Amino acid sequence: MTLVYRIFFLPKIFIHLEIVSYSKVVISTYVNYFIKYSKLIGLKSKLFSLPNKKTRVTLFKSPHVYKKSKQSFELILRKVCFRFELKKEYLHFFFKLILNKPKSAKFKVKYCFID
Repeated sequence: MTLVYRIFFLPKIFIHLEIVSYSKVVISTYVNYFIKYSKLIGLKSKLFSLPNKKTRVTLFKSPHVYKKSKQSFELILRKVCFRFELKKEYLHFFFKLILNKPKSAKFKVKYCFID
């Protein structure tokens, strides 16, 4: 049974969508969009945040003096996860959302089909 057959002939699809980004603004924008749109069309959805990953980077300010002139930066990788149940009629919403994402965000999608 192919994926296309399953998508168009089964009544319910459970989707696990993970949004990953370094930008807090991108994450909050997508969270607000998901919450508003899911309430508008009546989707059953759950939102939970995953642990953040912190990375520290140290750069040299001067090309000659190494020990005295360092500058440190901290990068925080933020993760948010949505679980929702889609009906066949709302698949266009999901595909439209994934196609119109910004470059600073990554999506990880897992499908679960119910017969």
